[in-house]
Amino acid sequence: MVLRTFIRDSLFNLFLFISILLQLAKHVFGASRIAATSSTGKLELLKSLGADLAIDYTKENFEDLPEKFDVVYDAIGKF
Repeated sequence: MVLRTFIRDSLFNLFLFISILLQLAKHVFGASRIAATSSTGKLELLKSLGADLAIDYTKENFEDLPEKFDVVYDAIGKF
């Protein structure tokens, strides 16, 4: 039960962090468009958290897209 609660709370905190990060980028730093990457199952979640463009990293590489990005934030550390 403790582990399940910890995981649930950790996921909530992660989603909260992502949402705050996206809102800061838009409203404080003036980003006109936010792109975020995720697996297929979480694309709609990213959009609901504020991403304008949700990229499925299992199907496409953001580096190969015609759009270019001013800032890339890698929260996982594999970029």
